[in-house]
Amino acid sequence: MSQAKKCIFVAGRSCPFQTSQVPFQTCQLCIEAWKTEVSQRTQQFQQVQNSPAPIQSKSNRLTLPTVDDNRSVFMDNKLKEIDELLKNDDIDPLEYIQLRKHHVNNLVESGKHVLRIEEIDEPEQKILPAPRETRVAVVAKSLFGSQTYTSPKDWKLLKEISGKVVDSIFKMAKKKQPEDIKLRAGDYKIACIAVEKNKVALMILDADEEFEAYDAEIDRIYEIISKEKF
Repeated sequence: MSQAKKCIFVAGRSCPFQTSQVPFQTCQLCIEAWKTEVSQRTQQFQQVQNSPAPIQSKSNRLTLPTVDDNRSVFMDNKLKEIDELLKNDDIDPLEYIQLRKHHVNNLVESGKHVLRIEEIDEPEQKILPAPRETRVAVVAKSLFGSQTYTSPKDWKLLKEISGKVVDSIFKMAKKKQPEDIKLRAGDYKIACIAVEKNKVALMILDADEEFEAYDAEIDRIYEIISKEKF
């Protein structure tokens, strides 16, 4: 399974917290800080685009201004220091937001931070909705049939996920890694969590949900069943 912990709300963004469970309020504040930073970068880029171009003589070639990498590194390091303060509980989430906003605003106003092309040209990141419900099924097969264990306990494996579907997942597991097995059955989506001999663990989603929204939950469930000697 992947080692890097991913943000469950913003696709393609890593979570700055290493703990297995992060309070939802902290996630909200973290996303708010990220939005502020992206907004400031966009404003800076627009200012650069709207500024008049320098007058060039016909004999001179047009050259790009030199980027001050030290200033970019300074900003990155300062933001990392603020992240570390929050991780170590040296500041509360509200102070974390205020410090990040204050630092970014100061750099923009003073003109100390020079944007790099790779910072401007980031792909648009989509904010994913939170998972609706974590539904897990473990199917164990034997010569006498199959046994299914579900979580939550009062939830039953759906009829759309038949024995044929489970058999096809076992076959795919011979050629693919479990985390690469994702398919659809009727009105539901299935993400494989783990496969071990005659057992398979599955995450069940509604058809209109995104697999990426459950990446963190899949990693969490994988850790749990691994400790239980799945």
